[in-house]
Amino acid sequence: MAEQITKEVALSEVYEAGQLSVVKKTPHEVVVDAAKAAKELKNIVDNKPKKVMINGEQYLEYEDWQTVAKFFLCSVKTTDPLPVTFNNVDGFTARSEVIDNRTGMVIGGATAYCMRDEPNWKDKPLFQLASMAQTRAGAKGLRNCFAWVVVLAGYKPTPAEEMDGISPSIEDVCPIHGETWVKFSKKGAVWYSHKMADGKYCNKGDVETRWGNLCKLAMSKANLDAESDTAPLIHGLGIEKETTAELTSQEKYAFYTKLADIAAES
Repeated sequence: MAEQITKEVALSEVYEAGQLSVVKKTPHEVVVDAAKAAKELKNIVDNKPKKVMINGEQYLEYEDWQTVAKFFLCSVKTTDPLPVTFNNVDGFTARSEVIDNRTGMVIGGATAYCMRDEPNWKDKPLFQLASMAQTRAGAKGLRNCFAWVVVLAGYKPTPAEEMDGISPSIEDVCPIHGETWVKFSKKGAVWYSHKMADGKYCNKGDVETRWGNLCKLAMSKANLDAESDTAPLIHGLGIEKETTAELTSQEKYAFYTKLADIAAES
């Protein structure tokens, strides 16, 4: 009987609080719990074989947000997607609710859309737009509840699904290996690198220094003094661009390799 009363009291406290992981806890205890969840999340997400990287920052996908929710004994449900039209643009909308599994209470939610005027979705079948509307709603609802934990783990608080259509810039990809740079930070220091096949890391700063020095040396030996002078070399690679600033990472790699050959021959 005493055990049953204790459970009922604890449950009533949860209902009165209307929040997750804040019952009978100090702010410090809440932050400690969040830090533990953030650490476990990072262990999982950092080992994903394919990450969503945009401008050097990592964004979490729907399943990552669901993992965070599980840490706090929560889940998310979405409504059936509904067709909508705005300014003659068709699409779908859906709504989500985040539920505290201990009490059944709704503690958050969100509404999201997937429309035909989005570049990545203008030619997709309708069922895919409907599905994405649900995915976005679920991810956004979880973001509204757990963004503070995700930020503690070092990730951007916007769900990856909401960044759909935004591609990494040229500078976000290693010109040697074609891998996306990943942002790291420790004790105030920030750097970018990516893991190689042998388990070692390729550092962005080292690559930029290496290729920058090689470029200067090769251009000097080839008697190229201005950026515009590189156009003949670029065209010689079959690339119809005028300056190195216009090159993709892979094109830059081919260009720098050509410069290395020039330097070696001189």
